[in-house]
Amino acid sequence: ILTPLFFDASRDIGRYGLFAGMYNPGILGGLAHWNSPNFHVVYPLYFNWLGSDATVFDTYARLKAVAILHLAIYGAGCLLLARLLGTRAWIAVATGIAMPFLPAVQSLLTWTAILASFAWLPWVFYFQGRIHTGERAPAAAMGLAASALMLLYAQPAQNLVVAPRFIHVHTPAA
Repeated sequence: ILTPLFFDASRDIGRYGLFAGMYNPGILGGLAHWNSPNFHVVYPLYFNWLGSDATVFDTYARLKAVAILHLAIYGAGCLLLARLLGTRAWIAVATGIAMPFLPAVQSLLTWTAILASFAWLPWVFYFQGRIHTGERAPAAAMGLAASALMLLYAQPAQNLVVAPRFIHVHTPAA
């Protein structure tokens, strides 16, 4: 579903500049992607901003690479989260390797936008955990903000409903 939309966006960005990808006159008599509930065309890790797709096959290959990248982001986040939760190093590594191959995660490969946002969930939990354990380093707060924004930016609709429940930063009572 995203392949033709991303192809049009990439082609328009390549021809007319970054913000040209935010409007598609060929869909529904003119569809603005600024308020799309399904995806955001200029989410940085979709790489639409390169404007380099010459054919729809280029877009398909790029979306496959984007899916693999987000599986790696998800696996790395699971590894760090497992370590934060106190697992042994080899178990954390096994978790980071195995989690992207679970059937529920593999089912997201056909929905790149959902996978792109889902990949950031373990990072959100990881940075929340670092803050909750007393590591109130600016890096943890910045990491939480960045991963939460990437989660919301990649796939806005479902995440704007679900994410506020999970992005609550716990502050211990004084």
